[in-house]
Amino acid sequence: FDFNIGFTPEDSTNIIFKNNNMTDLQRLALGPFLHNVILQNNTISTGDIVVGVSDSGGYSSNILFSGNQINIEEFNVGPYTKNFTLQDNEIDVFRSFEIESDALIQLNSITGDAPNGLTIIGQNNEIKDNTIYDLPIGITLQNSENNLLRGNNFSSNTYNLLIEGDEEANYIHDIDTTNLVDGKPIYYIVNGTNQIYSSLNIGSSPNIGFFACILCDNVEVMNIDVEHLGDGVLFWGTDN
Repeated sequence: FDFNIGFTPEDSTNIIFKNNNMTDLQRLALGPFLHNVILQNNTISTGDIVVGVSDSGGYSSNILFSGNQINIEEFNVGPYTKNFTLQDNEIDVFRSFEIESDALIQLNSITGDAPNGLTIIGQNNEIKDNTIYDLPIGITLQNSENNLLRGNNFSSNTYNLLIEGDEEANYIHDIDTTNLVDGKPIYYIVNGTNQIYSSLNIGSSPNIGFFACILCDNVEVMNIDVEHLGDGVLFWGTDN
């Protein structure tokens, strides 16, 4: 069925919302006090989606978006959400796409005009096997901590990965070479010591997607060519 006002369930448990056409909504707001909710195989076209943003401080938990086609202005998963999963959706976001903590984001196709792309502003998120393309910035880790990135494919973004923060913890993430920028692996090295990183031991220059060295000591970087990244080559807390 079609909606034209809004969908704002709260203080409820065990909801399955499946195979609906939700068009021209002002807002889809989930929470507070909302638990065990599945939104599956819906077409969602709204002003914005808001999950777990509540002045009352009431938490929502176990929220799953799966298999949806989502075309929206803003997507905001706030601080009052536990165990949020965004899986196998097609997502087109125009203004902002922010997720706080303890989320699983996997197998999605993400595009749009959101200036900072998928923005992670909390901690302990898993971001896996997503296709992220045609955005001003693919993913921004903003004052965020302890995130895991695996198997994400960045392509045709103006910039692909931006990491921001003022504290050491904002740069400690688990990001490995299964993440690709235009088919090239990301190298995100934490606590590297007494190493030379060059085209000889991490691949030739055309095969480097991104290089970062966090809390490294006595390292040398040679003959690396990267592009379309927020920082290019990133050093933080690194000496010598």
